[in-house]
This record gives sequence, structure tokens and C-alpha cells, in this order.
Amino acid sequence: MTYLGLALLFLVLTAWYTYSGFFTKPRPWQFLGQAAAIIFGFLTLFCGYAMWQAHQAVPILSTYIDPYPRVTETMWVPSLSAKDAEYINKADPWIQITPDSDRSAKTWIFKTKDSPEAVRQFYLADAQRRGWTLELGAGREEPPLLILKKERARLTIGFTPEWGGGTSIIYMLKEIGS
Repeated sequence: MTYLGLALLFLVLTAWYTYSGFFTKPRPWQFLGQAAAIIFGFLTLFCGYAMWQAHQAVPILSTYIDPYPRVTETMWVPSLSAKDAEYINKADPWIQITPDSDRSAKTWIFKTKDSPEAVRQFYLADAQRRGWTLELGAGREEPPLLILKKERARLTIGFTPEWGGGTSIIYMLKEIGS
């Protein structure tokens, strides 16, 4: 489900619980409806913020590098604190997340119907990279990601096949020393 779908769902739930929690005949459990209205209201605001961040992804990324042109969906990913990453790492030993210590990395996921190899070839062309130096990912035996560096910034581009076709492209932009 996309952020828009979640925002609409949370908006409907906010309206429902606002009505049942604040505008109906008082009942002993009415506080539950009031609490749900407030929680769903905040979740609706968060989804709106996430949609705004996803909308800003292409313009922000375009200032650094050419985004992959045939994108069908864009999602924003919030950065994790050290405490959040530690919790996730303890919960599942197969997932090991490195936290963004100062939470300054910007991360987005783009989806395309093209293959991971097409995405790789797009970024191996110098014209698309706009002067970024390729640190990792030129060989075929390497993992499906590219690490690019330019002055005081590092850009990691990962691309993984989607179930049912297509590719997820993960961009993580980090200003070094910021």
C-alpha cells in the first residue's frame, strides 16, 4: 500500500473515531475513540509528510545525479537512529542495519519495470553520473549496488529485482562530514 492509500485510510479512521469519540452520547469507553482519533490524526500527518518527501526525491536527487528515467513509483525512507537499528538487529539476526548516527542521510526507493541490469548499465555510463567516481560496483561479480563518491558526498545506489518483474532502486545520499 502506498503512502497515499495509507493517508486516505488514516483520514477515514480519524474522521470515524473523531465522531465516535467526541460527538456521540458519552459512554465509559469513549476515551478509546478519542485516543484513536488523535493517533490516526498523527499517522495521517506522517503519511502526508512522507508523500511530500517522496515528491521532493527527484528534484533533490537531480541536483546530484541523473535519476533513473523510467520510474513508476517513488517512496521516502526515514533514517534510523542508533537505538532503532539496535532494536531491529536484536529482533532479527538475519537483518543487520547500520544506523545513520547523525540521521543526515537521505534515502528513497524508486520502482521501475526495467531489469536490474538496465539500471546498472544506466549508471555505469559516465554521462549519467555527472563526475561521480565509482568506488564499488563496476564488476559483474559484485553485489547489486554502486557506491559513488564526489567531493564531500557519497551516493549508494542499490537495485534489486521485484517479485513479479521490475526493479527497486534504493538511493542513499550522505554528505560526508555533515
